Order: sequence, then C-alpha cells, then structure tokens
Amino acid sequence: MARDVPPAPAAGGARLTPRQLRYFVEIVKAGSLSGASGRLGIAQPALSQHIGAMEEALGARLFERHARGMRITAEGQRLYGRALSILDQLGALREDVRDAAANPRGRVRLAIAGALSTVLAAPLLRAVGERYPDIRLDLMEGLSQRVAELIESRAVDLAIFPGAADMEGVTARPLFTEKLYLFGAPGSLPGRGRTLRYARVADCALVAPDRRHDLRKMMEREAVAQGLSLNVRYELNSAPMTVALVREGLACAVLPRSAFGGMLPALPVQSRLIIEPQLDRVQSLVWSHDRPLGSAASALVDLIADVVEQALARQDI
Repeated sequence: MARDVPPAPAAGGARLTPRQLRYFVEIVKAGSLSGASGRLGIAQPALSQHIGAMEEALGARLFERHARGMRITAEGQRLYGRALSILDQLGALREDVRDAAANPRGRVRLAIAGALSTVLAAPLLRAVGERYPDIRLDLMEGLSQRVAELIESRAVDLAIFPGAADMEGVTARPLFTEKLYLFGAPGSLPGRGRTLRYARVADCALVAPDRRHDLRKMMEREAVAQGLSLNVRYELNSAPMTVALVREGLACAVLPRSAFGGMLPALPVQSRLIIEPQLDRVQSLVWSHDRPLGSAASALVDLIADVVEQALARQDI
C-alpha cells in the first residue's frame, strides 16, 4: 500500500486540508485508528501522521492516547463539530457545481416543530418524490426550542417553527399565521358561540406543555397581563397525549388546529377561537445565514411553501 504522507503545515499559521478533516471525522466515528484504517483503506501510521500534523498546526491535542486506544479531547470535540459543517458545505458546493438547477439532487434535513409535523410529513414526502425524485428528504420533529437549536447548531438544513423572527443569524420566510383555540370535549368549554375571551381560559382545567415551551410562555404572558391564574392540571410536552386527554374530557387545551393532524372534523372535540386578545404565532421556514443552501435545499424552499398553502386550503392547519 502506498504511503499517504500528510502535507506539512504552512509557515505562519495552521493549514488543514479537507482530506485531513475527513480522516479526522472517520477516526472519531470509528473510535480508533485501526477502525478508521479499515474503513478508509489507509495504513494506521499514515493516519497517525495526519493527526500529528493537525495537532501541530492547531496547537492543541485532539486525542488522548492510552493503552486501550484513544479518546477525543474537548478541543477535538470542538473541531469535530466544525469539521462536519465544513465537509457538509464542501459536499453542497460539489452538488451545486455538478447538478443542473432543473435536476437538483442530494440529501436535505428538515425539522418541524410540534404537531405540525403530523400534518405536513406525508404531503411533503409525496411532493418531493413526485417533483424531485433525486432529492432525499429526511424529516425530524421536536419541540420548537429543540428545533431552533438544530438550526443554530447546523444539524439540519431547514426548519419550520414559530418565533423565528426573534432569532439572530437566520433567514426566516414566514409561511402562515397560526391561530390558537381552546379545545375540549363536548360540553366542557365555557361560553357559547365560536369565540372565547382569553379570560375564560382560566376557568378551565388545562393540559399544557411545560414552561420552556413557546406556547406555554405565550399563555403565561397573557395570563400575567390580565391578572389571571391558569389551572394547569397536567403538563405534557406531547401533542398526541394532549389531544388524547382533551378527547377523554380530562382537560381543555390551548392549541392550533394542526395539533389534531387534519382529523379534527371527525373527532368528538369542540373548539373556541380565542379572542381579547386573539392569540396567534407566525410559523416560518428557517435556515442559517452563514450556511448557503445547496441546490436541493433551495429547490425545497418553494416546494415547502406550496405544500403549506395546500394544507391551509384544506383547513388542516
């Protein structure tokens, strides 16, 4: 096997190559030089020299060696996160140069906050398969706070969540304004008609997310403004479990229509649009400023907006 000799660091500063970063990432994933050597097809001594050259260039130890192998250091962990981001961007660059705009291809990671994912997942995957068969769309869901963290850490390419206008370092494309309702089993809601003053929410036993959740923060801010005390009987950070409690008549809940996954007309549940004030929030499609979108992700921006518009027309959200 030909010996793979690492380039010497440039005088006057660190110089790392994409090849070194790729080798470093593989070593971290494999957990040892021997494991990475087999995956890369490169001799262990050559890999060790690459790591040594990187450590010299950076002025920091990336691994601690011990009798049973090696363990990544705190400095190595920081480099690992940056290396993944850099290699992703290089991959997107190759994709942009290679692929025509009319035929984008590649992997796009999209995170969707809360129950909105249950409404959009199937239509999005269907639309991507029909319009862009060479794009692989990976979906994940979580609380809005978690989804925002995924964008900030560059773990995903795109995300849909509320409250993005307050974030720095991102581009936020508003998709729609989501109104909030009070939901309950038949006969459990106060008042009559289609609307309900927010003050009446305090008359109900509620199921709500914990205080870290943006929806709970919105509810509490308005309660404080009106001098109200909310009766939160159950704290659940799960839309399906919240809906189950509402259906069983155990509690009422302040939720958007999307929490019911498009099945609201078929469920034994009543609703009142909250007014005085009307509670709403803007759901936006978000991506990082400092991470240019590849052709695949760029193509999905408009497609996602189209799918959301269709869901709005069906009154699923």
